[in-house]
Amino acid sequence: MAPLLRGELIGPLLPCSSLAVDLTDRVVAGVVVNDWDGLSWVANAFRHPAGTPRGLGLTLFRHVIQKAAADGLESLTAVVSQANPARHIWPRIGFRTTETSMTVLL
Repeated sequence: MAPLLRGELIGPLLPCSSLAVDLTDRVVAGVVVNDWDGLSWVANAFRHPAGTPRGLGLTLFRHVIQKAAADGLESLTAVVSQANPARHIWPRIGFRTTETSMTVLL
């Protein structure tokens, strides 16, 4: 995660990226957005499965989207797998499918 946050993997970290911390200042959720060749890319989104309130991921994503808009970004792009248990949330916060792909694992 550190190289991603330092902008070493896919590009600089954007200011709309956000982390949620608990009362002990431990990171429990986050949305990491990088500039990937001019594309605002959601490089990672995570939530600790235990000890975080229901809806935290949705709330954090809404916060990131508001910050991105305030920063003048026109869009956010993300890749979401069919197996992602939170896949149903993405359309509720404004994401829409723009392309579909398939991968064969060797």
